Formats: sequence, structure tokens, C-alpha cells
Amino acid sequence: MAMVADRREYLAALIDMVRVYDPHLAPQWADRLAEAVEPIELGARRQAVIQAALDAMVHPAMAVIVAHMEQAFDAGSNVAELLEAVVTVGNMESGVHGIHDGIEALGNAIDQREGRGAPVPREGDPLGPRERIGRIWHEPARFPGEIPMRHPGILEKYDPDLWLAFEQWNDACLELRHGLTRKMEEFLFVAVDSMIRWPIPLLDRHMHAAFEVGATVQELLEVVMTCATADQGARESNIAGRQLVGGPEIVRYALGALDRVIAERTELGLAAPDRSLN
Repeated sequence: MAMVADRREYLAALIDMVRVYDPHLAPQWADRLAEAVEPIELGARRQAVIQAALDAMVHPAMAVIVAHMEQAFDAGSNVAELLEAVVTVGNMESGVHGIHDGIEALGNAIDQREGRGAPVPREGDPLGPRERIGRIWHEPARFPGEIPMRHPGILEKYDPDLWLAFEQWNDACLELRHGLTRKMEEFLFVAVDSMIRWPIPLLDRHMHAAFEVGATVQELLEVVMTCATADQGARESNIAGRQLVGGPEIVRYALGALDRVIAERTELGLAAPDRSLN
């Protein structure tokens, strides 16, 4: 409980900082941030999966990642979802090192749980075909974030064999999924891009994509608040732990993107639902 209390106290202080030092964001977002401290719409399971996958990116001690994997299982996750979340973040940002740490921790968590007879479900509910459809970009682009990416064409031009292998890998990561939904994939993208403050408007494109697959503003705020504490303690638990910008900067950066995205979608008459209707 101490860890939960510490997190709540830290986020309360962060929200106070927004109120005092950011007159642009405070009127619209400070009260909403306070509501997003707990994963009301995101849910404990998805929050725990995001935390465990982000652990693999920031490299806290192995025991910390294992503990978060255990929390994800306790909240209802499964092996497939956690594996695919780690690989998704590895593809984005953490690379082989993050995939190594995340999957090693997952294996340790599985061993611990099986050793004491705790449940270790291999998969959750079956994924439908829509969960394996990749992101659709519009021609012509509707948003600034839909700028074409040049790196696939460059790779294909100068090393077609490597491009083919790269393309096949990415296709397989999507088509062979058993646990990670498209919405959860976009939540992971938003989380990583918020934490590293990927340049404008690249975070925006994933927020747009999250809305396209059914996300709400409240869910995205809860993802952002998860990010605000996701790398805390990494350096304290592991000398190689990754130190990212502090929680206030993560939150300010993500809220700036969310402001832009909502405005762009409103102008075009596109959905950006505030809260779930369920």
C-alpha cells in the first residue's frame, strides 16, 4: 500500500504544479488529471500491462519488472498479452534490450506463479479479425501527423532483402497476435511517445489512431498519468536504469498533443468521445 500512497501523493503534487505553473493547461485539464489518477476507464489490467511493458524500456531491476508482471496477471492479464506488449514497445523504442528484459521478467513471473499454484492464463478472449488490421492512413492526409514515413522506402531501395525481412516481421507481429488489441497497441504507442516526448506531431498521430479504434479522452488521460510515474525508481534499483524527463514534463507534453488532436477532430467532425458510454 505504501507504493500506491506514494504514487498518489506524487501525482497530487504534479497536478498542483500544473495548476500553479501552467495557466494554459490548468483550466481545462487540472481537474481531469485528478480524476485520472486511478484507472477508472483504462482498468487495472491495462494499466498494469502498460506499466510492465514500459519497465522493459526503462530497465529497472529485474525484480521490479517481475513484480509488475505479477500485478498484471493478478489484474486479469495473460501470457499472450504481456508478450505482445513487450514486443510492441521493443519495436518502438527499447529494442532487443527491452525485449530481453521484458520477456525474461515474464518468464520469471510465470515460474513464480506456477511454483505457488497461482493462475497463469496463456490467452484471454479470442481476438477478432479487426484486431489484426493495421493502421489506416488517409490519402490525402487529414491531419499533420499523417505525414508519410520515408524510412520504409529508403530501406527498400537500398537493401530490399533487409526490407523484406523487416516487413515480414512487422506483419507477423500484427497478424499472429493472440492477446494485444489494437486499442491497447495505441495506448502503448501513446505511452512511449509521451515518455520520450517524440517530436510534434508524431505523438499526435497515435492519439488520432487511438480515437479511431474506440479510445476516449478519459482513457488517454489515464494512460498519461500512468506514464508520469512509469520510470520512477529505475535508476535507484538498477545502475543501468533509464532516466527520462520528469512526470510534469511528460504530462504537459502529452496534454499539448491531446489538445491539438481534439481540436483537429472537432474541426473535421470526427469522434473524440470524452468518456465511455458503458
